[in-house]
Amino acid sequence: MFGGTQDYNQTFSAVAANRSTENLNRRQFVPTRVVGLGGQWVRPLEMAVVAAPGLDFASAELGRRYLVRWGALTPEQRRAGQESLRLALRSESFLRAAFSTAVATLGAEAAVGALSDDSPTLRLAEQVSREAGNGAAADLIAARLRALSASAPASRPSP
Repeated sequence: MFGGTQDYNQTFSAVAANRSTENLNRRQFVPTRVVGLGGQWVRPLEMAVVAAPGLDFASAELGRRYLVRWGALTPEQRRAGQESLRLALRSESFLRAAFSTAVATLGAEAAVGALSDDSPTLRLAEQVSREAGNGAAADLIAARLRALSASAPASRPSP
């Protein structure tokens, strides 16, 4: 990540036709700020996720960094970020800590779409959403839970 500031100062003046006098008539000041990021943080975390698939810290940190930088990501980086978030959101601690941020950053539909289809994860995400006042996300999750329970095979009594 990099950043910095630079100020631009300029003055404008009027010069008499005979060039004997000059009067300052306007000043211009333009402050600028630059912020950017490189992709160097991605590769080491992706390698850690692959090398230690059960290590929640690596997938959670990768998901967190994608969320923080979401606005500056290219479409390709966002696709990779969505996959990383899908993996990170399987962790209860990451879901509790970051799901509201994911909803605010990605929108309710995309954040809910990143959740896995297991009922405990969806129930927790619904609870977190309701507690945070994210009714739209909570309603989407509730609908998804209903669809999952409707599609679950009915259990049959043993003969």
